[in-house]
Amino acid sequence: MKLNTQLAKEMREIGATFTLGNLDQRFQGLLHQLEVDGICVRDADCPPIITKELWLKAQLVVIQKLARGVKL
Repeated sequence: MKLNTQLAKEMREIGATFTLGNLDQRFQGLLHQLEVDGICVRDADCPPIITKELWLKAQLVVIQKLARGVKL
C-alpha cells in the first residue's frame, strides 16, 4: 500500500502515468528490495490465483483512486 500511495502522489503531483509494464517494474523492484533487506524470503513459485496482468490492473485502479483523493 505504501508503494501505491507513493505512485499516486507521483500521479497527482507530476502527472505521471503508468503502464502495466511500469507498474510491474516498480513492484518487482520493491519485492527485490524486501529480499535484499531480509524482510522477506522468496520460496518456490506456486500457481497464481489471478494473472499478473489482472493484479497489476487492480493496483492501477487503487493508485488512480488514491491520486483522486478517494479514501480506501
